[in-house]
Amino acid sequence: MAANQFVYYMDGVSKAYPGGKKLFENIRLNFLPGVKIGVVGVNGAG
Repeated sequence: MAANQFVYYMDGVSKAYPGGKKLFENIRLNFLPGVKIGVVGVNGAG
């Protein structure tokens, strides 16, 4: 596998709650082979 070749790539991702409150807007996520990724929020957030 070539150096810096992404296993997973997302660009322009946005999320909003019903009613229009934005959670995030137009983000880019790049995942490289062998790395560990975690998505966390406040305690009890789901």
